[in-house]
Amino acid sequence: MLLPVMIPLMTLWRIQSFNLGIHSQSIRLILLSPIQISCKPSPRSYDEAVLYACQQQHVCDEEKIKTLCLVDSLSLQPIAITDQQGTEHIALTHAQVVNKLVNTHESIKPILTSKRSYSDMIDKGALCVQCRTEATDGLENLLLMSPYTTLLSQQNFVEISDQVCHFLNSDWEFFPQFRFFSAMALAGAILVNVSNNQAVILNTIEVYGRTKPVDVFCEPFGKIKGSAQPTSIPPTAIRTRYPGLWPTTLASSEGLKLVIGTNVSNILVTSSMRLDKIENPSIGGITTNFTIPSTKDSLYCKLFMDRSMLDQAMTIVNNPGIHRLSDTLILGQLRAIRSKFHTTDAYILCRATGPLTMSHLHQPCSLFTLSEFKSIPASAIFRIIATSVLKNGQAAGLSKKRVQDTLALCSGSSAKTALTDILDLFGPEGDDIPILGNANLNRKLEELANGIKSHLVVANEVTAKYIVNTFNTFA
Repeated sequence: MLLPVMIPLMTLWRIQSFNLGIHSQSIRLILLSPIQISCKPSPRSYDEAVLYACQQQHVCDEEKIKTLCLVDSLSLQPIAITDQQGTEHIALTHAQVVNKLVNTHESIKPILTSKRSYSDMIDKGALCVQCRTEATDGLENLLLMSPYTTLLSQQNFVEISDQVCHFLNSDWEFFPQFRFFSAMALAGAILVNVSNNQAVILNTIEVYGRTKPVDVFCEPFGKIKGSAQPTSIPPTAIRTRYPGLWPTTLASSEGLKLVIGTNVSNILVTSSMRLDKIENPSIGGITTNFTIPSTKDSLYCKLFMDRSMLDQAMTIVNNPGIHRLSDTLILGQLRAIRSKFHTTDAYILCRATGPLTMSHLHQPCSLFTLSEFKSIPASAIFRIIATSVLKNGQAAGLSKKRVQDTLALCSGSSAKTALTDILDLFGPEGDDIPILGNANLNRKLEELANGIKSHLVVANEVTAKYIVNTFNTFA
């Protein structure tokens, strides 16, 4: 078949044809303006290659943008073909064909996207997704060049749709199932900043409600130092790439948090791995390996969901009675909270993990799973109370014997003090004390949580090693 090429009017071309046999099919590329080069990679950037192929490198910025938009709208990409004489030819071909050509012909190299040469125009007020273009869908180059190409090629990713965005913005008070939909749909997704080709996979995410009536652990908002506190709420003054969806980085007292905001929730990334280069994963609520520092970067971000996770999420849409994501590793679905243990919101099961890190060895530790590390016996009390609440609901109670057994295993003074104070809450007959609504018990649990939180960092370092091992082994 003859692949389309954009040729501006009133421009004369010297055109050569180059036939390649791929799976018994003949693909013809249009080769434009050969360049004498050495065997080194092409020095041209993505935009330069497109503009050179269309002979638009000397026109004004407005015409350059029009050309780039036109090429992008047809899903064409430039590739470099080196012939036997060492002459490089710039060709435009459809994005779906690039992978086949590059994988089967050593003489053909993709020209990867880079920050747009016309990006300075965005700074002049064009903060609208329609004013920006990318030469690829944002994922194909990543799948070609990632150090984890083999691993990623086993997965199927799809860009988030308007329908999914609608579901992500459905009011939890009236449609409670969508808190679980949000967790399932975005776990294992890939976030790509197409301006700099940085990409990260969201291995584990936690979903939080937007307001306190829905979730007492909601993202804070209000006035701070005389100005409005930054939030992940999608801005209304500009048109965002996806309706009601806003990826951003928020600063906190503990560090930088990678968050995807909607109008009804914020999705906190608690485990992520860079895909465009080899770098240690970020585990826990602080993300250091991928940041979105500006509004422009938020607009540049594209989101691709794991197809298998999306398919599972779609089964939740018509199930308002759902209360957990899976029957497997239920405590691992609890969010990594460290306060308000006397509220039902502390025990909402809306933390999800993508398919590449589904094992408990690959999931971030929380207070509820920290007892899996035998060196922190005091953490068992959190597993005990969570199990009781999830099994018994409002009738959940904590027995005196379970506290005594946990105390007997402890060696740290702060943990012993907190557990001893909890024992003082029991009456002379030693009856179980309630968990939900028990503010006195909650205060002691918060003290205990504060005393052992440093162990979470150590535990998550182990988790990071398991993730690195998996990505490196199967890359």
